[in-house]
Amino acid sequence: MGHDQSAWVCHAIEHEVCAYYNITHGVGLAILTPPFMGYTLTEDAVDRFAQSGEKVWEMPPADDKMKTALEAIKKTEEFFKSIGMPSKLSELGITEEHFEDMATHIKKHWFAPLTIAPRPADHAGILEILRNSL
Repeated sequence: MGHDQSAWVCHAIEHEVCAYYNITHGVGLAILTPPFMGYTLTEDAVDRFAQSGEKVWEMPPADDKMKTALEAIKKTEEFFKSIGMPSKLSELGITEEHFEDMATHIKKHWFAPLTIAPRPADHAGILEILRNSL
């Protein structure tokens, strides 16, 4: 508990973002989670995201699980917007200025291996998630 390994790399990324900028963990996760989900969505993870669409967003089961998964990610982002959360780092004046340093620090210091995610996140993957959050 507390330091259990997690496949949700967006937490590691968010900790870096809030270390550089004055935002809360919740705001950072609201921004980073949908791009992280999009990055993670592969054929290996499609069932997980389609299931979230069915269980969280009450979407009917569909033959096209990828379509359901993409819609679930969209609904997640829409939910965060509906409760007044920003949806882009750029809305908070954040640029790419510290992204390289953030990605390097995560790889060196995050307590859990980033390889346990459904799509492992390496340095380039972390940068992709951050850039897709702008």
